[in-house]
Amino acid sequence: MTASNGQLPSFKNCPICENLSEGKVKPGILTCDGCKQQFCYPHMGTHRQELSNSLELLVYQRNQLAIINAPDLSSNEKFNLNEQNDRIDKWESETIDVIRTVANQIRENLIETANKHRESIKISYDELTQELNTYREAENYFESDIHLLTEKLNKLALHIDSFQTRFKIEINDNKIDWTKLIQIKDEGEQMKTDNSVINSSSIIVDQPQLPPVLSRIESLFAKCQPNNRLQTRIDGQMCAGDNILLFFRSKKLWMITCEPMMFSQQLIQWEYDSIIDILWSTYLKDFIVLTGKKLIKFSSKQELETPNSGMRTCINAYKHKLFLIRNDPYNNNCIEEYNMADRNWSNPLNYWQPPVSCAKMEKINQISANEQYVALIILWTHDERKGPVEFRKFELRNHSMFLLRNINLEYCCSPLLLLPDQNQWLMGRRDRAGTFVTIDEELKTRKQTNILSLPIDTIQFMMNKNKLDMVVRYYAISQDRTITHTIEFYDY
Repeated sequence: MTASNGQLPSFKNCPICENLSEGKVKPGILTCDGCKQQFCYPHMGTHRQELSNSLELLVYQRNQLAIINAPDLSSNEKFNLNEQNDRIDKWESETIDVIRTVANQIRENLIETANKHRESIKISYDELTQELNTYREAENYFESDIHLLTEKLNKLALHIDSFQTRFKIEINDNKIDWTKLIQIKDEGEQMKTDNSVINSSSIIVDQPQLPPVLSRIESLFAKCQPNNRLQTRIDGQMCAGDNILLFFRSKKLWMITCEPMMFSQQLIQWEYDSIIDILWSTYLKDFIVLTGKKLIKFSSKQELETPNSGMRTCINAYKHKLFLIRNDPYNNNCIEEYNMADRNWSNPLNYWQPPVSCAKMEKINQISANEQYVALIILWTHDERKGPVEFRKFELRNHSMFLLRNINLEYCCSPLLLLPDQNQWLMGRRDRAGTFVTIDEELKTRKQTNILSLPIDTIQFMMNKNKLDMVVRYYAISQDRTITHTIEFYDY
């Protein structure tokens, strides 16, 4: 095919060819009407097959929702409202408790006030009796004395007769709109994000503002002393496991073994490519090291077999589940889930790609999972007049990757840390501003104001001799031309 002027037409390179490590890059002669990308003839079929696979994936995920055809959806665990009903019951119980507390306090106040007036009446009665007896014995009284005694007697009688009616109980329930104290808010109707609609409902309870309560972490810094302290020149990102701390930067790896009375530090000979991420697996009782092309068990140096295509960016695990973020040939972020109990890691247990994993222009920066949720930090860039601006958000999903709720973040955060035994995550700024924030399952954020002044770099948790320690590393300081980090250990 030639152009009208006799020259060969110019074509963009096939994007799939460009991402292949071997082979000649061919021009894209066929254009996809959907994504507008140009592919070579062989890879147009590949592209169509990927679209077909995406559709089949959606069909598969739809089939997982077959419970919708059940005759009684309310009996299914995905459709029950136990959590909401529990919260209503809790509000009811707490409200009744508050009313009982107030009622008991008013009763005590009533008894105290009534006793004071009874005592006052008794004193007046005794004084009148004393005066009457005195006048009878002395027999020196006149008309004016009789008149004064009569007034005192009438006043005393009035106080006795009006005793039961003088104390009025005013109940201001006509000023309380009970229908607004607790409501159902359908977030699917009101909360919309750039990429999705949040289909969930919540119970809004009007409760009194309580004074701020220190978080567990803040309390440790405010009230406790560290059980141990370490000075080290080791730098790099820190990851905590059972009695061990690993530090990594590119192809360098260090290990600190934490014993009750001593620390042992050593440089690990690393023969693989650059380290991207490390996590501690409570299921494997070992560290898993992520490089650009491999997953490696730290202790045994065993390479875990996973698909080799695409760059890996981060990992996280909960019990036997391992989540891996990987770029597909189009540089889109995909989420892979593996079963660590399965010896064959060549195929993921679950696989999610855009738009389920994230939008095509978004990047998954971090992932953190627990029994109920998968939490994600997602980044995207928007071009504005002053140049590209980076935005970020926190997303909460279930283990089927259905979006539950999300919230925009004001700054780029350090590793997303799941707090032990809580549906709560800790985030910190990637600078020395010292801002640490917790975010819970209802997307309520709270600045850890009591630790803002501390130059904390990283917080981790580790099991140390059957007890849980919070490990705190501070920013490096220079002493006698030597850069050192201080690491403290707190009983958690």
